[in-house]
Amino acid sequence: MCNIGEKGLWSEGIQVRTSDHHAIIDLETGEVINRPRDVIIGRRFWIGAQVCFLKGTQISDGSIIGARTVISKRVGENELWAGTPAKKLRSNVAWSGEITPSPESIKNNSLVDLLMESRYFSAIPVY
Repeated sequence: MCNIGEKGLWSEGIQVRTSDHHAIIDLETGEVINRPRDVIIGRRFWIGAQVCFLKGTQISDGSIIGARTVISKRVGENELWAGTPAKKLRSNVAWSGEITPSPESIKNNSLVDLLMESRYFSAIPVY
């Protein structure tokens, strides 16, 4: 199963895989050793192009996943991850729908406060 939160930003060519699509069986025990696992994606996320989410991935609220990342880990809130395999690049980040937010809005934290409110994301224009 895949559970995806609201108010996120998706790019193109994203794959979400909750299984390996074929069973791998331990011949001694007869046990399936690669069972499917859920993919959980929180709210206010930004996912770059051609990201591949593997089974068991958990993306917390406010996180950013860079283009072409292959990920199977737990990502904490407001973290930036990228690469193959995925690595945490930064913590305590937020994203804005504005290409260049004003320095004043960042400096006095008004943009940061706004970014942390979910109502902001319903006001971002879609192009």
